Amino acid sequence: MQSTTFRPARERQAIKSRPFLGYWLIVFMLFLLPLERWVFPLNIKVADFSLVVLTLYGFIVALLANKRIYFPLFWPMWCVIMGSLVATLIGLGHIKSIIALIQEIYLFFWFVALTNILIDQSKPTLNGLMKIWSLIASLEAMAVIMGALGIVAFFYTDPTGRIISAGGFHRGTGTFANPNAAAAYLAISFFVLLGTSWPTWVRFFLGLLMVAGMFASGSVGAMGSTAISFSILVIFNSTLKHPGKSIFWGAFFCFITASIIMLFLTVNFQPLISTWGGKNVSDGLLSLTLGRFEGSLESRTDLIRDIWPVYRRHIFGIGPNASSTILGTLHNDYVAFLVERGPLGLLGWLWIVLATVFTPFRSAVRQPDLSARWMIMVLGAGFLAIAINALSHEVSHFRQVWVLMAFIFAVCYSTSEHIKQR
Repeated sequence: MQSTTFRPARERQAIKSRPFLGYWLIVFMLFLLPLERWVFPLNIKVADFSLVVLTLYGFIVALLANKRIYFPLFWPMWCVIMGSLVATLIGLGHIKSIIALIQEIYLFFWFVALTNILIDQSKPTLNGLMKIWSLIASLEAMAVIMGALGIVAFFYTDPTGRIISAGGFHRGTGTFANPNAAAAYLAISFFVLLGTSWPTWVRFFLGLLMVAGMFASGSVGAMGSTAISFSILVIFNSTLKHPGKSIFWGAFFCFITASIIMLFLTVNFQPLISTWGGKNVSDGLLSLTLGRFEGSLESRTDLIRDIWPVYRRHIFGIGPNASSTILGTLHNDYVAFLVERGPLGLLGWLWIVLATVFTPFRSAVRQPDLSARWMIMVLGAGFLAIAINALSHEVSHFRQVWVLMAFIFAVCYSTSEHIKQR
């Protein structure tokens, strides 16, 4: 027989208010999350003002209530921080590395706090938060599209005044500092939208708007990784419903993926674009997307070739963010973690990627509730898209990526505890 514990009225009210206060703090954070155009000293973003409050709130509430605190990704993040520490001490010794190390510790602490606050939220509340996120992302997609069309100069000009244009069109930035960050945010938001309980036609319309926003940003990496991850999501969902078709879907996906990769590696799209519809099209949106693929691939290959001799002289890493003083961004998180944080840092990043990808898919297989299973799968697919996109951009420091990861682990932890109780 289960015993019942009676609590004083004041204590019951405090327990009831904690998820409520956490909810509104998260809503405030979601509104500030896309405002990355404004950067303060030490790379502080607008969303950090709310994230600091969320962190303090989460740990104080947990300590006062003697509540269990979950530390997802503790050991892989320990590898990253230790790799960064070693690289900072024996690397190139820039002040930027010390600041980046402090930022990594701060990032992990607010990620843990946000995850624990989300765990306290009910499934309908999480669904509501994802709806709010989707609406804010839809407004951001409209801002990026307006920037691409040249309607508002603010939405296609980066903080340094640089504009990337062709044929009267621009790479839209929206309220982000660069187009790639805006595209990564929209890619994540696309999968968050799929996990909501809105009617199919609403998700289709808003999803189409977000895809248009990604196209307006000109980020080939975000569009390609979203398409691949969405295909894997569809196949995985189909195999859960019809296990007998898993071999067929797997073979079909491998064939299509291999064909697309070979197409992009062997075909030069620029001449085709130039003959498609004349100057307005060749110098327009297509040249800002498909037309950039070959040049982007070549430039990223050159970056790896140029940084490799530097890394060979500093095998344990040159220090986090130290490459920005040599070549700028390396446009590849996997290469950046190896070069800047050494083998230990790369191990930690790969561990983070694998854990964040396989945790939701493993949890989805065990989840009997179909709506909860779908929510878990789409959030996991969102991170898979980011993990693929990390091959062409450095996205690991984006706040929206870690907010998504907090949602993933919160949903997986809460549903797994529910299954155990059942």
